[in-house]
Amino acid sequence: MKFLRVLLIIAVLLVAGVVILGLTGPEKLDVARTTFIQASPQAVYEEVVDFKQWSAWSYWEKMDSTAVNTFSGADSGPGAIMSWTAKDGPGEMEILEAIEHEYLKMEMRVPDWEPSEVEWFFTEKDGGTEVKWTLVSKPMPFMGRVFMALMSGEDMIAEAYDSGLAAIAEIAEAKPAWQVPDIAVRDEMAPAMTILGLRMDSIPMETIQSGIIQGPAMGRLVAAVGGPYGMAGPPLCIAHRYDEENMEMDLEYAIPIHTAMDAPAGMIVTELPERRVMVTDHVGPYEGLEDTWNKMSAWMHANAMEYAGAPYEVYVTDPGEEPDPSKWVTHIVCPVPQ
Repeated sequence: MKFLRVLLIIAVLLVAGVVILGLTGPEKLDVARTTFIQASPQAVYEEVVDFKQWSAWSYWEKMDSTAVNTFSGADSGPGAIMSWTAKDGPGEMEILEAIEHEYLKMEMRVPDWEPSEVEWFFTEKDGGTEVKWTLVSKPMPFMGRVFMALMSGEDMIAEAYDSGLAAIAEIAEAKPAWQVPDIAVRDEMAPAMTILGLRMDSIPMETIQSGIIQGPAMGRLVAAVGGPYGMAGPPLCIAHRYDEENMEMDLEYAIPIHTAMDAPAGMIVTELPERRVMVTDHVGPYEGLEDTWNKMSAWMHANAMEYAGAPYEVYVTDPGEEPDPSKWVTHIVCPVPQ
């Protein structure tokens, strides 16, 4: 009887303990961790917006070598989904909202729990980025509060967040620092135009740099509109694709025309809308264009500018009228979001 009495007392204490934990445990999870990373918001954001990058810094993957991730939906950003199976069970995370290089909102879903809201804030500060990572759950059921109290749930998540942020910092700070090159860039609105184009795909860079295709291509276009008086502006060259690995490009040589026309065989007529562009000037021979392009690309990257269309060159100066190459002016134009 004494033994049964002891067992009863133990059972009562255990039940009382569970009740106390359920009453005093956290009603919901609310975790926020902040760190400073000596890297640009873009460099940090890139590690978070693409779920496929998480394996390089995720605390949970380091703690569980059996974890397996699968990816669906968008490649990155809103609509991207990461699902996992692990020792602690399955789950998934989906990106719901994104402000480029500034903010991400996600939803974490695990069985038997209401979805939790996860947010990331990337704030440029003191030459680097202040990163804030938060998690807020829905109110938890009684046993969930008991479990979180026993496991010190918020402390456990905070430790995982601190570890992940430290790993992201190590990755982002090791990236090359993009310096803003010393070039003059204008923010303009390019007018709408109709163009007659001649597209050439998979052209080797050495062929482009030799200059042997530009002249004949422009000659065919000018002839198609009945001579230079049929042109509505200076000619241009649109860079539709650049394959750095294979050193080739897809280009479209084009001339603006006054009205739409039936395109000759092998050519296309395209309507380009009015749009916002970033423009810099290259003054000098065409051989120096590559260097100006590299500076413009670095400027776009350093200023976190996204492309909203294929960039292009506008050949303002007609070499037939100005024989001195040092005076030739070429606009390098990069469409960007409005």
